[in-house]
Amino acid sequence: MPLKIGFIGSSAASSPHHDSFRALIPKDISFTFVQETGVKTSLYDARGKVDAVIAQAKELIRENGWDGIIISGAPKEALNPGMWQRAVEGIKSRWRSRFDLRLRP
Repeated sequence: MPLKIGFIGSSAASSPHHDSFRALIPKDISFTFVQETGVKTSLYDARGKVDAVIAQAKELIRENGWDGIIISGAPKEALNPGMWQRAVEGIKSRWRSRFDLRLRP
């Protein structure tokens, strides 16, 4: 069974923005791109949205059985100090028994 990784970002899953990244993904890894939920008209819309991203991540992990997750976006990190610590705390219980989740900003 392939390793299943999810990627949550601000671009649509079909965006050409992901094409160069797709070329780096080994064939034996199931990799799913997903666009964040919510209305975005500006990069500044990421301010205060950490809880929504964590909730979406938890739901997608449950639905897809992901073994790992990438939450992308420098604007989110810059506009939400402490985002990575909150995300790790909010998501880590999903993998506590299988993985050692480390903070990787």
